[in-house]
Amino acid sequence: MKGKKKSPWSSDVREIPLFTYTHRFPDALTKNPSNFIEKLAYRLWLGYLKLVSKGSPYDRAILDRGSFYQVFVEQMDAFKPDVVISTGAPFRLLTYLAELIDAFPETQFIADFRDPWTWGESYGYANLSEKRLNFEKQLEAKVVSKFHYTTSPWPQIVERLQRLYPGAKQKIHLLPHAYDPDDFPAKLQPTKSDKHVLVFGGTIYHSLQDTLNEIIAFVKKHPQNLTMEIYSGNLNKIHERGDGIKMHSQIPSLEFFEKAQQSHAIIFLIPEHAKDGVPTKLYEYAYLGRPIIAMGYRGKVSAFVEEKSLGIFVDNVSDLGKVDFDLFKVPAEPDWLVEYNYAHITKSLLKLLNNGELE
Repeated sequence: MKGKKKSPWSSDVREIPLFTYTHRFPDALTKNPSNFIEKLAYRLWLGYLKLVSKGSPYDRAILDRGSFYQVFVEQMDAFKPDVVISTGAPFRLLTYLAELIDAFPETQFIADFRDPWTWGESYGYANLSEKRLNFEKQLEAKVVSKFHYTTSPWPQIVERLQRLYPGAKQKIHLLPHAYDPDDFPAKLQPTKSDKHVLVFGGTIYHSLQDTLNEIIAFVKKHPQNLTMEIYSGNLNKIHERGDGIKMHSQIPSLEFFEKAQQSHAIIFLIPEHAKDGVPTKLYEYAYLGRPIIAMGYRGKVSAFVEEKSLGIFVDNVSDLGKVDFDLFKVPAEPDWLVEYNYAHITKSLLKLLNNGELE
């Protein structure tokens, strides 16, 4: 979870030089306009970007080719790296790199897809005209063709890319999400209380906000043995309020992990678009050793929760009343979890770079 304080990632890179380039994407397009001036600015900028781009006008790197090239080429000449890893989205950055790969024959380039590109609904791709979408498809094909490897932590993305580009199938690999043991606090015990404390943290997806509100309503109906703490950056999606429900703005991950360890169970909501790919958050919760109550959409993630004895999947909020918290135990740091820490995943990546295959 992001917060105003520095994240654990900041300390990971404190001795690594960081370079950035000038971002030119207009601020007017980064938020929903709320007044006449903002609406006018939104339309003017959107119209301009549609004129200067053949593809998506919402790609936040659309105006950054020159500033990106200047910084990137300078650092390539200075550092001469063996490997360059570029993450998308924004996807346009990947195409900028694809255009430069031949200029650096001693370097291996990896394109890492965090989200669907041309077949996704985010970033405005679902609303593009056929002509603009076809242009984006050409960019996507160029990236997969030019990069030495394409990776993604989502199985459905890997499978989709392999179907779309069979000629590049051997270069497309699953690189799972991972957790960092250094990001966690000292082991804490659940708070001693007559009530069972449930905790939820993270984004409240539109498709699951009703489910979260139903969970809150259920907790309110059982004040004698349940209470709930919620940490999120979009609390406005919660309309259920009342005693026993504590709302908090998003906090740094280390602080949230402390709260989660002191709870009796973690609420884990699975959105439909992520029901088949195990996210980092789930490995982090497994490391904490607190039981998970998963709800939302069944798929590979819900099966993972149950198969690994991390908790249970509940189809209906009313079934929360059947949960026996006193018998609800999960192991802290189970043996299989080591396969998903950063050390192990990094070793797999190095194997890919050296041998052309993952473990």
